[in-house]
Amino acid sequence: MHISSAKQFGPTECHIAEICRGLQENGHDVFVALRPSNEWQDKLSFLPEGDVFHVSVRNPFGVLSAKKIAAFVRKNGIDIVHAHLPRDYFPASLACSMAKNARFVLSRHSPQPLKPFNRFALKNLAAAVTSSRNIERSLQTIFPPRKIRPLSAGIDGNAFKELNKEDLRKQFREFHGIPADNILITMIGDLCEVAGQRDFVLAANEIAKKKPDTYFAIVGFDHTTTQGYKRELSRLIEVLGLSSKFLWLDHTGDSLGIFSATDVLLPAMNWEFPGREILEAISFGALVLQFPVDGNSPFGNVSEVLISSPDALGAADAVCRFLDDGNLRLRALEKLEHLISNEHSIARSVADLENIYASLE
Repeated sequence: MHISSAKQFGPTECHIAEICRGLQENGHDVFVALRPSNEWQDKLSFLPEGDVFHVSVRNPFGVLSAKKIAAFVRKNGIDIVHAHLPRDYFPASLACSMAKNARFVLSRHSPQPLKPFNRFALKNLAAAVTSSRNIERSLQTIFPPRKIRPLSAGIDGNAFKELNKEDLRKQFREFHGIPADNILITMIGDLCEVAGQRDFVLAANEIAKKKPDTYFAIVGFDHTTTQGYKRELSRLIEVLGLSSKFLWLDHTGDSLGIFSATDVLLPAMNWEFPGREILEAISFGALVLQFPVDGNSPFGNVSEVLISSPDALGAADAVCRFLDDGNLRLRALEKLEHLISNEHSIARSVADLENIYASLE
């Protein structure tokens, strides 16, 4: 049984739906626990109605919620309870203890470190699953390393084939006033000093000198209380005379529209490949350039998309190199698409998860 108390449908919920479909197709009995007021149950329409359980998890210490989950687990003979959101971790852990035979698994999707008390609160953890190397290292400070299990990130490429990318691109660009034939370069990631948005703005200034018709977008939240970093970036854009060429969007906005409209995508410097958004962007035909991770290319042998130096000039040079050479861009896109179809499919993620489940103590 997978548990998520999320109200709205986002990347994590999309991952849950795809994993559940894959597990069901492979012959497993799959159950899902959702909050009663959720807005995404229709994404799980492939499950029998009785296999979707409604429970309110109002806080991380929901004992009443845990009792209800435990009763459902016992009734249906559920072997594994897999929680995906931090506030669901403890109720899921407690439910497994109450149900006696169920094993508790959590997925960690956020780079935010877990509080140390989880070392004791979640002591019955069977496995902590993540597709991020950074999150994996963070989890090892809380849980025994043997319980940290890497999971290959993957997406269902067939789902994107059904979408009309050209219509999405046209609609997004018309809505935001971006001409159909102009280049759009996007940076995605939460706004913070280490993410590199300031360098992106400075790189945009260099690119605009060579390609004056280029547009730029910054996609991400400023989580600070004053939103001072976003204001600082806005002032810099204004000083550089680029305000008419810049678009600001929240991270949870129309991601498929953004990716279909984007020609070149730069993930924030503190992002890792493979994140789900990056895989989706490649599926939609955006050329994703990437900053080095520990000095290496996160794209394996697709080394041409690596930005040589993590600064404004390095980013500007990399972008202009592909804007000036259409054949180079097409070859890089083909390699990236081949990479995700072979190494980052949802089928591979499901197979990895099955192996993790089968190996639990």
